[in-house]
Amino acid sequence: MSPAAQPVGAAVPDSRAAVTVPSSYDHLSAVRSVVLAQALGRLDETATEQLALAVHEATANSIEHAHSCDASKPVECVVEAYTDRVVVRVYDWGPPFESGPADEPNLDGSAEGGFGLYIIGECVDETERFRDELGRNCLTLTKHAGGKK
Repeated sequence: MSPAAQPVGAAVPDSRAAVTVPSSYDHLSAVRSVVLAQALGRLDETATEQLALAVHEATANSIEHAHSCDASKPVECVVEAYTDRVVVRVYDWGPPFESGPADEPNLDGSAEGGFGLYIIGECVDETERFRDELGRNCLTLTKHAGGKK
C-alpha cells in the first residue's frame, strides 16, 4: 500500500525497504538480505530467522506456483519495521490464490513438498492474503517482537 493510500491514523513504519526480483530461485538470497536488515534489532535472533524462513517460503511459492519459474515475472517484497513488529508483504502477478489455514503435514518422509504454507504459519504471528488494487496477490506476514500479540 502506498503511503498516500494508508488509512488516516495508520501507524507509520520506523523504516521500510523493498526488493523486486525475477521469478528465479537464484534471487532468494537478495530477499533474505532485505528481511534480515530490517528485522535485526527489532526482533530477537530466533524471531528474525523464523521471519526470514517464512518470507523465503512465501517468495519461493510465488516463484513456483504463481509464476511457474518465469524469470520475466517479478516478485516484490516490501518490509516495514515498526517498534513492536516487522511486516512483510510478498506480491506476485499469479492467479488468485484462495486457501484456509494449512493443515499440519504428514512428516513421516513420504512427501517431498507441500510444507510451505504450514511452515509460514508456524513461523509468523499473523498472515493475510488479498488481491491489491493493481490485481496482484499479496501475502502479508507479521512477526511481533516478544511473540504473538
